[in-house]
Amino acid sequence: MGVVHLADAPDGTRVAVKVLRPYVVGDANSRTRLAREVTSLRRVRSPRIAEVYDADPWGETPYVVMRYVPGPSLREVVDSRGGLVGADLARVAYGLAEALVVVHSADVLHRDVKPSNVLLEGRDPVLIDFGLAQLTDDMTLTQAGWLLGTPGYLAPEILYGDGPTPAADVHAWAATVVFAASGSGPYGSGPPIAVMDRARRGEFDLSAVPTDLMPILTAALRPDPANRPTARQVVEWLGVSGGGFTRSLAASPAPAPAPPAAAPTAVYAAAPRAAFAGGPPVASAATAARDAGRYRRVAVWLSVACLLVAGTVAAPLVTIACAVVMGWALRTVDLSTRSIRGWQQNRGPRRRDPAMVLLALPWFALRRLVVSLVNALFVLGGAGGFVALARFGPPAAELPALLTTGVVAALLSWWGPMTRDVRRGAAYVTSSLRHRSGLALGIVLVLLLGVACGLLAVQQVAGTSYLPFAGR
Repeated sequence: MGVVHLADAPDGTRVAVKVLRPYVVGDANSRTRLAREVTSLRRVRSPRIAEVYDADPWGETPYVVMRYVPGPSLREVVDSRGGLVGADLARVAYGLAEALVVVHSADVLHRDVKPSNVLLEGRDPVLIDFGLAQLTDDMTLTQAGWLLGTPGYLAPEILYGDGPTPAADVHAWAATVVFAASGSGPYGSGPPIAVMDRARRGEFDLSAVPTDLMPILTAALRPDPANRPTARQVVEWLGVSGGGFTRSLAASPAPAPAPPAAAPTAVYAAAPRAAFAGGPPVASAATAARDAGRYRRVAVWLSVACLLVAGTVAAPLVTIACAVVMGWALRTVDLSTRSIRGWQQNRGPRRRDPAMVLLALPWFALRRLVVSLVNALFVLGGAGGFVALARFGPPAAELPALLTTGVVAALLSWWGPMTRDVRRGAAYVTSSLRHRSGLALGIVLVLLLGVACGLLAVQQVAGTSYLPFAGR
């Protein structure tokens, strides 16, 4: 929908400026949705909400100026560090429930509560991005039949076609807390249609959630919205100031459905430093998947480094030239990838984008030629001395000098001056490895290492080639 920029207000305050992407500026529905976001946020005031300072939804370039929250999203934190435990989980669960109380008190629905829409300011959550929010008494956008939301966090009644209610936000709150604790949503992973089907049937998994929190989440995830607690009841169950750990469901001032298990005791005390009495920390499935992808990329690039060293032993000058050409190719990949992303951000994705990139490749390659040649001078300068030692020095020094040449050439090609775009291009090339099977990865590694061993075997038989020069 839009792009968010960090900016300075006239008084020096840092703010977040959200503007519509240029290719949707002329869309009346997008402007209506942005206007609804402004209306919603102006009715909400809380430290747990990113409030609005200024806005112009109907200008030539529609924008909203919002409070800047200096912190990562809940998804980023969980993906990088694993599921939250103890006091950190308690603060997120209570803070988000508190935010929904304020939101619903203003007759506003958020409609898209999920980990990426929760920023952590220190250890406290702040709810952002009311791009899908709408007033509970205005159903204009949904009358056209649009399904707005994120699979895995959409309430079952939304998937059945019913209108949104505050109970849908409570369901999304529970799904978000499950993700915060385990690194995975309550309905697992897989194709969106499968996730939504499990959500419609109420087949959620809370095995990675602390025991004391399970009854509350179970009640909030019930398929029937009439049987879910309100956000205020969730806050009461978690415990409010002075409530301590002994506040029970029966003490809730409003009638509430009894959870299937025994009435849960409050798991959040007066001070938000209290911890859930759960089991040991549970490994994050998302973290494990990310680590597996990183290990695969490291394995591939270590194999490439071995190939480079073996090639240097067999034919040092030719291998160094190949390394320079490969760096040039990766720089071209980086420039072309960033260019197409910029085009799509400004005017949206189009079917002809791949053809345009293919036609522009010669221009991208030409733009990266000079920096590749400059980097080649550093590579030749660092590795050339060892090549000279191998060719003109004593025979006993030839193999150590060639091995050193390969290591130096690999390091300068990857970490030398002006190689950041090489690493970015390599990241684009290897990003698909996280989606590959172990068999495919094994084939790639065997091929790389096989070629490296073949080069070493040729060197043992025919000796080292110093092409384009003849003889040792």
